Amino acid sequence: MDAPAPLPHALPSTLLAAPTRAGAPLVTSAVLELANPPQKQVARVCYHLLAVEMIRSIEASTSYRVRRSNDTVAQLAQADGAAHVPPPLTSEDEQEMVRARVEAIGMHLGAGIAARLSRNKLRFNDTLDVIKFLCKDVWNALWDKQIDNLRTNHKGVFVLQDKAFRPLCADKDLGSYGALQGAFAAGAVRGALDTLGVRATTTADVTSPPLCVLHVRIAPAP
Repeated sequence: MDAPAPLPHALPSTLLAAPTRAGAPLVTSAVLELANPPQKQVARVCYHLLAVEMIRSIEASTSYRVRRSNDTVAQLAQADGAAHVPPPLTSEDEQEMVRARVEAIGMHLGAGIAARLSRNKLRFNDTLDVIKFLCKDVWNALWDKQIDNLRTNHKGVFVLQDKAFRPLCADKDLGSYGALQGAFAAGAVRGALDTLGVRATTTADVTSPPLCVLHVRIAPAP
């Protein structure tokens, strides 16, 4: 009896004879890594260096603006007399300009982080829930830790304490840097609250580093 003719599209005998592993996963670790790529992380020191350079840049640019403004005032005084010329900017004016710019950057960052973190959150019940969310989620996203202590008089005034505020832990001789980091934190809190529908005024006390105390006063409803 003749042998049967081979099928026209049969697999080669070498592949048919190749051994297979029983129970081998269909999705390998390489495929899983492509589907869920690892998150990229940045060392904490990079954030600290960025904050230092940000403040230095703001101080330098503000100092240049003040010099330009005072030069213009001096030229106007020579041309038209001092009667119609505004007074030159002082060092206190320059410090306030720097503080306002740093606080504005903090507000922008705090607002963006609060908007992103609260995207999938349920509606907050009251202002206290918003403050708790700020102390846990927003503050942790900014400085990798939660607020240590929260107090309130239940009349619209809240006191937030971070006993080891990271920007104040790096150096002992902080100078104006500590006060500006406090302004940045106050701006971040205010921006986050504004995004979450709570109008408030915020001030920071960093006179006892590394302790940072934030005072939040909720604005009365119109």
